[in-house]
Formats: sequence, structure tokens, C-alpha cells
Amino acid sequence: TEPPTTEPPTTEPPTTAAPTTVAPTTAAAGGGGSTSGAAAATTPAATSSSVSPWVWVLVAVGIVVVGGLVIWAVIAHRRRSAAATDWRGRVIDAYAKGSALHDAMAAAETPGALSGPDAGYRWSDLQRRADDYSQLLYALQQQAPGEIERIQVADVIASLQAARSAMDAERSTGAYDSALAGIARDRIAFFASAVNSLREPNVRPA
Repeated sequence: TEPPTTEPPTTEPPTTAAPTTVAPTTAAAGGGGSTSGAAAATTPAATSSSVSPWVWVLVAVGIVVVGGLVIWAVIAHRRRSAAATDWRGRVIDAYAKGSALHDAMAAAETPGALSGPDAGYRWSDLQRRADDYSQLLYALQQQAPGEIERIQVADVIASLQAARSAMDAERSTGAYDSALAGIARDRIAFFASAVNSLREPNVRPA
């Protein structure tokens, strides 16, 4: 007798269904102001910045100050230019009058001028012109724009006084003296050199 044949049981693998994921639904806020579901996004409030009125006041003051400084600089420059032009005109006039006075003094020292018929008149006229020129030089010295110009005019004044003293000493003798005449001519030449220095600004005679 053969033993019965028993087939082994067939085991099927279990079938597992894939889980279905359902997206969560956020319910809209209902009445009464309540919020449900995810946290609501927050929008930051916009901030506004305002400039202080004092800043504009300071800016306006700065503009006024700068504008005032610019105007002051322009006016000062124009005044300096006008003063320099006026000074130069006075110096040129002094040079012209000094040159004419020098020519008259040199003519008075020519041979025979001391004993000429019109010697007295010519000497008086020369003294008058020298006095007028001295007054012009003193006024010019007071109006000098700087120390160099003041010294330059002072040299002309000193040379004129020296020339007049030498000429006075020569005429006080009443006769021709070659030594005194030589001194007078040297002093007159020095006066001419000082007057010529007025043609060039800020240059003193050698």
C-alpha cells in the first residue's frame, strides 16, 4: 500500500495596499475672528522716517555762510586791485614831477647860473617846487601799501633834502666854490637815482 501523497500548501504573499496620503485642509477663519490650521503669515508694518527741521536750517545757514565768504573774497580782491592801481598812478605822477625837479636843479648848477641876472628868481622858483614836491612825497609815504614802498619813498625824501642842503651851502658863500659845487652835483645825481627807482615797484636805489 503506497502512502498518500500530500501537496504542500501554497502560501501567497500578503498584498499590502499603498497608503493614501490626503493633504491637510486648512479651514478658513470663520466668524468671531478665530484662526485655525497653520500659523498665518505676518506682514511687517512699514516704517516711515522723517528728517528733522533743524537739519534743513543748518543746511540753509551753511549755504548763506559760504555765499557770504565768496562775495567777501571777490569784493576784497577788487578793492586790493583798485588800491594797487591807484598807488601805481600816484607813484608815476611822483616820478614825473621828481624828474622835472631834477632837471631844474641840474640846470641851476650849470656854470654861470649862480651869478646870472635871473639867478634869484630861478632859485626862488626852485625852492617853491622843491617844497611842493616834498609835501607830495610825505603824503605818498603815508599812503604806501607796504613797508618796502614806504622805505622807497623815504629814500627819495632823504635824497631831496640832501640835495637842497648842498645847494643852500653853495649859495650861502656868495661866490663859486668848486668843492661845494661838486658836492651839490653829487647830491643831485643821488636824488635822480632815487626818483628813477619809482619807475620800478619794490626796488630801492643802489
